[in-house]
Amino acid sequence: MAESTSTSRLASESVEPMSVFSTGAATAVGQTLFWLLVVIGLIVLLAFLAKRVGGIQLQNAGAIKILSMMPVGNKERIALIQVGNKQLLIGIAPGRVNTLLVLEEPIGKTALESGNVAESQVKQSFQQILLNSVTGKRS
Repeated sequence: MAESTSTSRLASESVEPMSVFSTGAATAVGQTLFWLLVVIGLIVLLAFLAKRVGGIQLQNAGAIKILSMMPVGNKERIALIQVGNKQLLIGIAPGRVNTLLVLEEPIGKTALESGNVAESQVKQSFQQILLNSVTGKRS
């Protein structure tokens, strides 16, 4: 009879089935998803800031300086560079760099640095020289 009482006692005890997500597991999953979203958000934020700033350009004290750069297409751009005392307008495309124009007179970068000319005037001067070189006009 002892066997029947223990069997009936076991049958009478209700055992709750284990849930798939207990509170501890749900908390761990929630924390994991939270930190995953934080990391993805940081990656997106850093990518946005890198694109906004234009990447990190190392300043070198060499003889070549980039004075101005302007995009003219998806992967093409033109740049005004200074090599020693000469200024060159170059075209940059994937796998190619071409000299477009060698300037006889340097554009007023030194005037901009000394504060005598506003930056908008230098940009206008650059745009005018570019327009003149494309149309073939000489001023």
